[in-house]
Amino acid sequence: MTDLARRSACALVLAALLFLPGLPAGAQAQGAFNDQKLEAFVVAVVKVDQLIDTWAPKIRSAESDEQAQAMNKQANAELRQAIEQTDGITVDEYKAISNAMREDSDLMTRVEAIYKKQTAN
Repeated sequence: MTDLARRSACALVLAALLFLPGLPAGAQAQGAFNDQKLEAFVVAVVKVDQLIDTWAPKIRSAESDEQAQAMNKQANAELRQAIEQTDGITVDEYKAISNAMREDSDLMTRVEAIYKKQTAN
């Protein structure tokens, strides 16, 4: 698995499982996502990944379940805000692409190519 695949999978899984409850049922087919939507998705993934890198260790080191839940709630709000502030994508679209990527290797390949292009600097 490439570094992008590992990091994006980690970010997506953590975001989906820890921070973004209520994933929509039924993902769209990968053809439903144009390059502009996927480019916006990658921008959001980078933001989400950075937030997860910040929050995951804090949540893991919480002194109590209550503290972890409070941190998780704050992280959730920041993740949603980061996605909402990304031009060209909504939280629901982010979740739909995340779900579709897990089931569609061609879509994952498209997203990886966009990620490499955006982060080549």
